[in-house]
Amino acid sequence: MRKSLLILFAGFISFASQAQGLNRNSLERTINYNKKDSNTVNVLYQYGETYRQDNPDSATFYYNKAKELSQNIGYKKGVATYASYQIVILNNKGLFKEALSLTLDALDIFKKYGNKKDLSVANLNVGSEWEYLSDFSTASEYYLIAKKYAEEIDDKKMLRIANNNLASVFINLQEYAKGLEYAEKAYELAVELNNKTAQANTLCNIGTASNNLKNYDKAISVFREVGKIGKEEKDNINIVSGWLGIADALKGKQMYALAIKYYDTVLYFSRHEELPEYTLYANMGMGQTLIESRKYLKALPYLNEGINLAHKFGSKNELSSLYEYQSNLYKGVGKLDSALAYRQKFELLRDTILGENTKNTVANLAAKYEFKKRSTD
Repeated sequence: MRKSLLILFAGFISFASQAQGLNRNSLERTINYNKKDSNTVNVLYQYGETYRQDNPDSATFYYNKAKELSQNIGYKKGVATYASYQIVILNNKGLFKEALSLTLDALDIFKKYGNKKDLSVANLNVGSEWEYLSDFSTASEYYLIAKKYAEEIDDKKMLRIANNNLASVFINLQEYAKGLEYAEKAYELAVELNNKTAQANTLCNIGTASNNLKNYDKAISVFREVGKIGKEEKDNINIVSGWLGIADALKGKQMYALAIKYYDTVLYFSRHEELPEYTLYANMGMGQTLIESRKYLKALPYLNEGINLAHKFGSKNELSSLYEYQSNLYKGVGKLDSALAYRQKFELLRDTILGENTKNTVANLAAKYEFKKRSTD
């Protein structure tokens, strides 16, 4: 039920696409002209982006310079765009509440000064942070607003992301067939756009839905493609996503020894590259695999680390699953009182997140949106 990580750049998407061909040196030359205008703001964001994977602290430094310059010259959209770059850094550190605050501030600015494209991306970013925090009904509201704006301007990039994010919501709500439906719509758009990174991001949801629908061979094939794209694009997120998805499928096929090797690889890589969300998911998968293979005591440190990370991130959905695994662990070793205590924690949290009210709210929002769309077509 993993949410695929999203990299959403608001405000300057058109500029960013033009600047992709520019190397770091040419961007640096532009910065050194020291002109205090909106173009320099754009370049500072793009220059910071060249550091995002290898040196996130340097990326943040240049994002901050861009935001400061925007404030000094009264460039409101430049201030708002800061959120779309910096939330990627915050999300990779598991700082979802801090990221949410930035996206809400950006949305307020774009409501006054932005166009429909800005508003589409701003709503996507807010929804994404609510989803990280396991508030799926709120997340879906923002995603559907974003989809509406994207359709009004026929922006296929934003439509692809909105559909993919909605797929993630339904997967997290355990509505796997519905999630797969939205993910496949998103993938069609990603292929149409000829965007490999977008294809990989969308394939993560197709693979996750397939795993949960017990179509493990399809999931393995899909996640191998995700990893392949990650290597081609030198994108660590998609590389580790591919490994993690394959590990989940191998666990489902009860190929426990091989699954453990993949989870070990994800744990090493995610710690080395400082990707704590993936450390969380690898701990979850490893703990569950060891429990299913009746190696209960070996599972305990993985579950404990996972619980600590889920608490730190405010990831209620993952915490709920970890409580269930912990209950199964204590049941396996005969500690029935502890098993019952964790079972009660699991059920209480699960009902809060995945209760019928939440599922119905999301389903009704999606149905109302489709009805309105058909009525106006």
